[in-house]
This record gives sequence, structure tokens and C-alpha cells, in this order.
Amino acid sequence: MPLRLLVLFALLVPPATGQVWERLPDVGTEHPSVDALAFLPGPTSEADTLLRVQSSWGIYKYVPDAPDGPWDHICAPICTPNAVAVTQAGSLLMGSPAGPLGVDRSTDGGRTWQRDVLDGTVALFGSTLLGGAVFADDGFHAWRSLDDGAPGTWEKLGGLGGFPVDYGEVPPSGALPQGRMLAAVYNGVTYSDDGGETWTPTDGAFGSGTVAWSLVFAEEPGHPYGGVVLAGLGTRSEDNGVVVRSDDGGATWAVAHRFDPAAYGLDEVVRVELAVAPDGSVWAGLARTQDGPRYNWLGSVARSVDGGATFAPAAAGYEGGGVLSIAVGGDGRVYVGASSGLWRTVEPAVAEESGPAPRGLSVAVWPNPAA
Repeated sequence: MPLRLLVLFALLVPPATGQVWERLPDVGTEHPSVDALAFLPGPTSEADTLLRVQSSWGIYKYVPDAPDGPWDHICAPICTPNAVAVTQAGSLLMGSPAGPLGVDRSTDGGRTWQRDVLDGTVALFGSTLLGGAVFADDGFHAWRSLDDGAPGTWEKLGGLGGFPVDYGEVPPSGALPQGRMLAAVYNGVTYSDDGGETWTPTDGAFGSGTVAWSLVFAEEPGHPYGGVVLAGLGTRSEDNGVVVRSDDGGATWAVAHRFDPAAYGLDEVVRVELAVAPDGSVWAGLARTQDGPRYNWLGSVARSVDGGATFAPAAAGYEGGGVLSIAVGGDGRVYVGASSGLWRTVEPAVAEESGPAPRGLSVAVWPNPAA
């Protein structure tokens, strides 16, 4: 590329924030794509254990000082998970909607597994509502366990209103004393006020072809709902990734931010993954698909300090390509599961006095609508 074009490109792309990224070691598989992230709880949030999910190979536990390498494969012999969740009680569940793996459960950090506690699922979610309910699905209906996902405790609930991609929740507040469950689906978001028994479509900025990729709750002091809900969308009709915001617990939505792909060195954004740090900053992982294997996807990372209204590039040193999952660890760093490996910020993204990072899960989607 001629030098004058490089200079022009540098002028068009805004400078990144102060965070610098580093790549964690790969696990030695043929393809490095990391589909999902999770954290097993430790005695303190700083001692949580990082898990990486690679759907064709399994789940790996990060043990940085291990003599045989930093990654310990903790799956059962049949292990092709598309989804993972850590429950409120600390159990680990993994699942897939097809193939030899249904939903398996481990209560000892992956050392042993209970096989096929459920036939299969697209997404998994460990809720804090209903005493720590666990949610799964069959691609159409929600399934719920009120006993930590144990065998024989799952019940089929109402239709989700679309093919599921992710789940989220609104914690109890004055406006919603029991809290609210949310489901990110094809063509928007649905919600449930009865623990997943029934699901209601929401109103807002969801056009034809929209995929709601991720849901997060951001606390706001004094807000009647305790905070706001943000959803990351891929809008095929307009080719740009969008963040939408709800100020009423996920019932109605409005566009908060539309990413300009050129600001991130991309020509389009079709996937937006979100995470919220304890200081309230919102982190967005962006992906742009292209022909060929998924590990060739392009992408970047952005950060917002105003509730998702504006974002700035936050990708100094990041070369991971398209973002498939993003999470904030108990150590305060931001972690990204990307089409080309696992990345994290070199330094914590938040001040230590901000408190422990919220727990959550990342979900890989099958089938991939953007492929």
C-alpha cells in the first residue's frame, strides 16, 4: 500500500484508548478460534479460573504455571460444546444443539461429568434469579432447572419467540421486584416476568434480518430499574453493527449507537458482543465475516464511558480478528475470544476499588447466521 494511503488510513481511524492487548498461548489445535469464555469461581474473584471453549475440540482451563503447558483439557471424551455456563452454585454446564453432545454437567470444575442431563441446547445461562435457576433451550422453547441443572430437574417452558442466541437478566428493583429474564433471538429480544414460563416480544429498533447477539445490564445509581439494558445487534439490512438501549428493563428499545465500520478499519460490522466492567464502562467486540474459515474473520474492540452512547477504538496491540465473545474477569482485565485466538488487556480495565467483576457467560451460536 502506498505511503500516502497509509497516512490517510491513520487519519481516518481514531486513536485507541490507553488499554493494550496481549495474546494468551494457543492450545495447539488446528484452528485457534475461541467460541466462548467463562470463569470458574475461586476463593476470591481475582482467583477465578479462565475457561476457553473451542467448539470442535472442547473446554480448556487456564493453568499458567502448569509444567505441561498452560491449558488443561477438562472435557469428557465426547466434547464438542457450542455453549457453556457457570451456575450460581459454581457448577459447570456445556452443551450443543446437535451431534453426540447434549448438555453435560460438572460439579467439580470439570474433573468429572454427568452426561446428558438435557438432550441438547443452543445457549446456556446461569441466572441469579429464582435462587439460581439455569436456563437452556431446544431452539424454540426455554428449558429451566431450579436445582443447579441436575439430572431430572429440567422442565420445558414457553416459546422464546425466535431462535435463541443469548440470555440475560434484569436484577430485582423497585420497578421489577422479581427481576426479569431476557432472551436475545433472531429479529430482536423477548422477555419473561414469570421465570421463563412465557416470553413477550419487545418493541424497538429491531429490523428485518437483525440478530441480537448479546445482552448486558449496566447499573445506574438512582435509575428506577436499577440500570439499563444494552443489546448488541448485527443488522444485515444496514450492514452496520448497532447497540440498542432499554430504560424500562428490556420492554422497549431505542438505538444508542451505530458503529462506523471505517473507524475500526472494517467495511462492515455484522456482530457486536458486549461486556460491562465494574466501573460502568461498556466494551464492544466487533466482527466482520468474510469468505473462508472463521479464523479469517476481521474485527476490533471498542469502549464506551457514557452508557453506550458513544464508543472509541480500544484495540492497541489487538490482532485477534473477529470477536466471538468478550468478558471482564475477576482480575479486572477484559478478555476476548476471537477468530484468531484468546486475547486480554495487559492491565486491569477498571480500578481495583470498583469491586469484583460481574460473573456471566459467553455463548457461541449454532448455526452461525452470519456465515
